[in-house]
Amino acid sequence: METLELRTQKMGWISGIKEIRRYPIIPITLLLIVLVIPAAFAPWVAPHDPYDGGLKSRLIPPVWEPGGSSEHLLGTDKMGRD
Repeated sequence: METLELRTQKMGWISGIKEIRRYPIIPITLLLIVLVIPAAFAPWVAPHDPYDGGLKSRLIPPVWEPGGSSEHLLGTDKMGRD
């Protein structure tokens, strides 16, 4: 009984690989969704230079903690970097 289940699982993977070979647009589309689209929106998601710091903005806590700033969503480190 277990060998039958293993065979059907293997056949599921094989049929999935055959589908990808038959329709190559699927991995290309997944690659676009995962890599290219987030990279296009990166300047809006993280507008600050991560290496540019200032002592006035050091040790700001994340936005969900008291004293946090929406300007630095994840807070800053001891050098004031985002």
